Amino acid sequence: MINNQKSFLFFIIVTLFSGLLMRSQQQQDSLGFYYNLALNPKEPSDFAKAYDYFIQHKAYCIAHKNTVGAIYDLRLLAIIQNESGFYHDSETSAIEAIAMLDKMPDDAYSQEAKIGLYNQLGKVSRALKRPDRALMHYNKALKIATQPEQQNRIINNRGFIYLDENEFEKALIEFENAYQISQEINDEKEIARNLDNMGYAKFKLGRPDALDNLELALEKRLALNDAGGIYASYDHLFEYYRAQKDEQNALLNLSKCYSIANTLNSDAYKLDVLSAYMDLSTDTLVTAYKELSDKIRLDNLLTENKYASRKYDFSQKELEAQKNKALKERWQIAIVVVIILGVLLYLLVRMQHKKDNIYQVFQTETRISKKIHDELANDVSDLMSYVENELDASVASKLKLLNNLEDVYLRTRDISTETASVDFKDFPNTLKNLLIQHNKPQVRVVTNTINTIPWEKVPEHKKLTIYRVLQELMVNMKKHSQAQLVSVMFKKNKNKYEIWYADDGVGCDLSVISLNGLKNAESRMKEIGGRITFDTSQGHGFKAIITFK
Repeated sequence: MINNQKSFLFFIIVTLFSGLLMRSQQQQDSLGFYYNLALNPKEPSDFAKAYDYFIQHKAYCIAHKNTVGAIYDLRLLAIIQNESGFYHDSETSAIEAIAMLDKMPDDAYSQEAKIGLYNQLGKVSRALKRPDRALMHYNKALKIATQPEQQNRIINNRGFIYLDENEFEKALIEFENAYQISQEINDEKEIARNLDNMGYAKFKLGRPDALDNLELALEKRLALNDAGGIYASYDHLFEYYRAQKDEQNALLNLSKCYSIANTLNSDAYKLDVLSAYMDLSTDTLVTAYKELSDKIRLDNLLTENKYASRKYDFSQKELEAQKNKALKERWQIAIVVVIILGVLLYLLVRMQHKKDNIYQVFQTETRISKKIHDELANDVSDLMSYVENELDASVASKLKLLNNLEDVYLRTRDISTETASVDFKDFPNTLKNLLIQHNKPQVRVVTNTINTIPWEKVPEHKKLTIYRVLQELMVNMKKHSQAQLVSVMFKKNKNKYEIWYADDGVGCDLSVISLNGLKNAESRMKEIGGRITFDTSQGHGFKAIITFK
């Protein structure tokens, strides 16, 4: 029975897990399917199907806090809406996506998405006859574009704006720049596209080599079987021959345009070709119909633009207000952080100052303990010998006096031991602890092997002197040098030993050494037959070499 329950539970888990995997795979497959439907529609209804899918998928992503997925959907919606002629809706989708990106980290994904969206807004602005705004969007995209492929596409699109505005010299410069980039990246499709655009701009400028560029572009596109590019080449050749009053070649290229439009099943291309045929008609009624139709379409577009422009400006102002609010909040936070850091720094300085005072007290106690040990304790010991052996007094009086003197003697020795204790048995570790005490986050102390010097051969009084001298150097460094790196190296040089000290602090004037504690170090070294030399100057660190036998 238990085995059956386990088998059933295992079956349920496997079934659920498989279902989740299948659902995830189906979502990925659907995303890829509708992506291709949006960018490569085969039927007029393909855009509508892709639009419905990405509207639903965007809502799903927002509900599940998947911002990246929602931005992806908005980018495709903007493309679909633009290609379908819903320019204002396309603009709204792109702006919504950019607003989401502004709240995300400025990483590679964010930059790539913004480039695509600004480029899309440039296309929309061009379709809405707003050249200044189109150039603004393209310039924003170009400012953050780092890849040659991105730069080529944006520069080309800027060239189209200048073509629309009859600024053919500027357009030619843009297309020539794009052509150079396409050659550098060796993209044949883009090379053909840029050649065609260069040829068209030259044709508008009356340059004699215009036709060469146009025909070479067509040749490359035919070799690549680039149907959309072939249509554009035939369309430009139609305009070229029409301007040259070569009606036969003009009509030949226009008929080829219509053939490609049918092959692509593109209603937009078909409409453009039929409109061109109407332009060629000499019937006054046809001409009047064409002019009136174009005027009505342009008037409607301009009316929509006024409303959309106000809506866009409001959205931009609202977005700018949100940015300013966020910036203000960041400044307020920064000010609070600075105040907190200032208070903490003040407290740390006070603590450090207290530590320095405590260390000064310790040094004073050490010096006093030495005098107590060397002078007072010895004097008390001599006095005890005098009382015991030579003072003429009763035994009871002597005993009481000796007890009192012994108590004073022991207390003086205790003070000396507590404040001046140095471990000579494990002297390398004692020195190591001394150096470690000065290794702080703001000061790094480095050293080599302390056992380079055979300390077992060095007398204790020399060890004590070395300890005190090193202690004096480290204290001096801490008090005066402002060093960040301190090096203490132990060396054996023939029949003598050396300790090399160096720091990267502010240094000092050599004449000042005689006025501070380092003068005591010189005296200490002379007492054991050694010496200490200094090398320092203002702003060039501090060095010292301790030498002894």
